[in-house]
Amino acid sequence: MGTSFNVNTYTPGNDRTALVEGSVLLQARNGQQLKLQPGQQAEHTGAGLRAVAFETDDVLSWMNGIQYYHHATVPELMAEASRFYGLTFESDATQFSGVKVTGLMDRARLQEFLNDLAITTGGTVDYDGRTIRLH
Repeated sequence: MGTSFNVNTYTPGNDRTALVEGSVLLQARNGQQLKLQPGQQAEHTGAGLRAVAFETDDVLSWMNGIQYYHHATVPELMAEASRFYGLTFESDATQFSGVKVTGLMDRARLQEFLNDLAITTGGTVDYDGRTIRLH
């Protein structure tokens, strides 16, 4: 349909398609159809498709090397940071259970992200050039 959009399938069971311009017609496996307008995001859940407004910075900033996260658990953040930076991030999930963090990752500022991570979680970060461990 001649368009600009973003598809996010990183979270199993929570596929999202955000429309920037043009139009997108989605169809769920159950046959439900949904046509998006610019500024809308389709969320596919167990109940089907629904359209909601989306925050442009949160959804599209990755194209400019920035990734925002809101109230993320430490395991969620470790998985997101691994994809974003192309490095292995590990943490002790039991040590940080219940800890949720909000902030941003800048692809050009890994060390700043690691410093912020240590401060906001109260943990210690070790980096051996390939694997980052939060403990």
